[in-house]
Amino acid sequence: MSGKLGQGVAMNGKRFADHEVYFISSDDGPIKIGSTWDVRKRLSNLQTASPHKLKILATTGGGNFMEIHYHGRFKEHRIRGEWFARHPDVMAEIERLAKSGRR
Repeated sequence: MSGKLGQGVAMNGKRFADHEVYFISSDDGPIKIGSTWDVRKRLSNLQTASPHKLKILATTGGGNFMEIHYHGRFKEHRIRGEWFARHPDVMAEIERLAKSGRR
């Protein structure tokens, strides 16, 4: 592992802090909270494994650090891995992001 990798830089030279955090779900299913450099590509990859139509509910900056923050903040609503229940706390954050101009 190079020194850069240990400092939050991927092998492609992009910084993990530049990731965009996403909230993806179907109309009434659980919500995936993750981070990626390309949210639309991630949605497409997730869609291939889901029988339900998925959509991007919200995005925000902050990269892996913010993703970890959200996972901790909503840990009581975790179903499994990065999937969370549609709890009012989670939905309120999605609504807040939407109001702030983030999709």
